[in-house]
Amino acid sequence: MGFPRPHIYDDLTEAGKELARNPRIALLIARLPKVLREKLDSAASTYWYVYNYVQPRNKDQGETGLLDMGLRTAKASRLGWHSDGRPLDGSPDRHEINTRMWQMGLARDMLAAFAFQMFLGKTGDGTSPPLFEVSENLDGFYRAVWSRILKCGAYVDILGDEFEKRDRPLLPAHDWPCLQSMNSQGLQHLVLSDFGDENVLGQARRILFANRTVQTFFAAYWAVRWADDADRQQMMNWFPDPLGDNKTDFREFWRFVLEFREMPAETEYGQPYQTARWEALFAPLYDGSFCDYDGRPIRSTEFIYLTWDRMEDTEARDHFCSEFTYEDDGGFILLGRGQHGEADNGKFLMGAPDGEAPDSDGSGKDQKNPEHPVELSPYYLHRFCVTNVDYERFDPRHFDHREFTDKVSNTDNHPVVYVSWFDAWCYAKWVGLVELGGERCEIELPTEAQWEYACRCGRETPFTWDGVRSGDKVESAYCNFHGGVPWQKSGTPEAARGECRVHAVGVGELSRNAWGFHQLHGNVWEWCQDWYGVDYYRNSPRRDPPGPKRATRRILRGGWWWGTGRSCRSASRLGSSPDSREEAFGFRLAAVPVAPV
Repeated sequence: MGFPRPHIYDDLTEAGKELARNPRIALLIARLPKVLREKLDSAASTYWYVYNYVQPRNKDQGETGLLDMGLRTAKASRLGWHSDGRPLDGSPDRHEINTRMWQMGLARDMLAAFAFQMFLGKTGDGTSPPLFEVSENLDGFYRAVWSRILKCGAYVDILGDEFEKRDRPLLPAHDWPCLQSMNSQGLQHLVLSDFGDENVLGQARRILFANRTVQTFFAAYWAVRWADDADRQQMMNWFPDPLGDNKTDFREFWRFVLEFREMPAETEYGQPYQTARWEALFAPLYDGSFCDYDGRPIRSTEFIYLTWDRMEDTEARDHFCSEFTYEDDGGFILLGRGQHGEADNGKFLMGAPDGEAPDSDGSGKDQKNPEHPVELSPYYLHRFCVTNVDYERFDPRHFDHREFTDKVSNTDNHPVVYVSWFDAWCYAKWVGLVELGGERCEIELPTEAQWEYACRCGRETPFTWDGVRSGDKVESAYCNFHGGVPWQKSGTPEAARGECRVHAVGVGELSRNAWGFHQLHGNVWEWCQDWYGVDYYRNSPRRDPPGPKRATRRILRGGWWWGTGRSCRSASRLGSSPDSREEAFGFRLAAVPVAPV
């Protein structure tokens, strides 16, 4: 794609450059001055400035925001300026920026009221998919929109004490056509209102947003700027349910809502959101009020993860963190302080020697997991994966979901499966801070370096077993994998074919390694904290590598009950989308010391 003005591209942030790959957004970005282009870091900030920018000169010339541009038509310029059909104080002076700003704010709020009312769907209560065109019961629809505009206070802000003196039904009758006339000029047909000839309340043939992303942006703006308790109650129907309806119709809406919070609460062109309203939107995910018909909390874990930092110091997040008190079960094992001898010093060679498994790892410069030195700070890792019964204290609805595991991992003592990375991360946050060995520790998912250090337990062989078993091969007698496809290191005796159990086993079954960890090889893949980066090992820091800053997949380690022996090696890696839920995806917990007790 050829950018409309190539030199503008250099002004953009990395996020802005990514947005500019969309031709429609690139054209919008080109309208903005350099000082605003440098602020664009999300779709929400782009649409905000493109619509709300006001050209600062005292003349209506040059580029300006789409709302301001739309207000240049003769009819649109009278938006909000009326008293029983007469100008409030003469004709509005379009050269005064303050005048343009408050008219722009009214237009923005009117568009947002339309968009949000359409998002409530045909039923009007948020339980049906959003509407992108309204052609039935228009009188009721317009009255609902008008009620919203009155509640949000736009006219009060503009008219002050004069508001109470007005014949209120004449306000929308005057301003709907003003809003409609903005379409052909500044809004460039991104918004289309199709009115009848009389241009009075309830006489339109239909209304639609010709561009759904624009409609979604304005609906999200209403949610974060003006939504009241009734709106928030309806919006709870739009949260994805990880064990039910994923609400794909509302994904873009929530993306805009989240991105608004990354903007300043006050801009030179208005207030894009109110912090208290934004926090109130997501409080139900934390305080248990978002629940099913049986009163069990619906853990929309992806959105808990995405809002976690912004919900700090809120009552809702404090409630979430106080739901559970951990009692030490003796399962956490300290690593990196010599508890297991000289080899337990936090230092090891991570990854696989070149040629260990070239058919899956690659080799030479193309190897995905080359061997490299790593040093870790002391930490704890649990000897077992999190079980069904443990996880269901956090999410009781998962008990009903066990039937979908087809008996692969469905007893209380089996590792929990069909959990996403978001589920695992939120469970760790829910457990929170614990006391172990006289230290206060924060529960987390292990990094893949922490996971592999525990798996290798001081050795450099592909596998580690307790006792005298060779670490150069794997057999199903002591590891749960597809026993018909064993694996051995090149040049060692062939591993025997064995049983294929076709399901997970309980967390304490089969062999443990020399440091006391069960089933780090096989049984279920285990989510780790890190993003998955194919080339990360070649440039990762030696000390406590955290993984790539950003990618599209998260790391899983360990192999699974239907996998080959090769996939169960200490160095084997898998990447999957963080919202993936599979019959072989589970996790275990780590604990990182943060302070002495």
